[in-house]
Amino acid sequence: MGRPPRPPALKLLEGNPGGRKIDEPIQASVVPPPEPDWDALLPAVGHTRHEALRVRKRAREEWRRVLPELLALRVLSALDGGTLVAYCVAVGRHDELCRVIAREGMFVPSRGGTVKHPAVAAINATVIQIKALGAELALTPASRLRFSDLPTPSGDEDMFS
Repeated sequence: MGRPPRPPALKLLEGNPGGRKIDEPIQASVVPPPEPDWDALLPAVGHTRHEALRVRKRAREEWRRVLPELLALRVLSALDGGTLVAYCVAVGRHDELCRVIAREGMFVPSRGGTVKHPAVAAINATVIQIKALGAELALTPASRLRFSDLPTPSGDEDMFS
């Protein structure tokens, strides 16, 4: 897997020493995507009702935490709503899985002895999802470096300047 393609706007900012054709950047409007119906997206049913309610609450909190920052950075449009929803759900599930491990421990008894808790693999999967989706949404300092013209989000000020 190679490097992800650089956005055309970034190519224009950095210059074009090879003289290759640069596609026109897609101009998506910076309109916030509508907040999903968390109740329908993450229904709380059955024996996992309390866990599902916590995942829903945490996903909603994450949406409301990152949406204003992404809009301020001008990197989010209505087209990105699905990516943001997936990111928020992954954060909510990660939080709940960490609670399961804290409550039940990293290892569980089995017929052959002690084995790693199944939630550990699920946590690892959510970490991969959060990292990938967060990079797509410019939620990490490293991913924001790809966009040299982004304003500094609140909380990212250089403490040494």
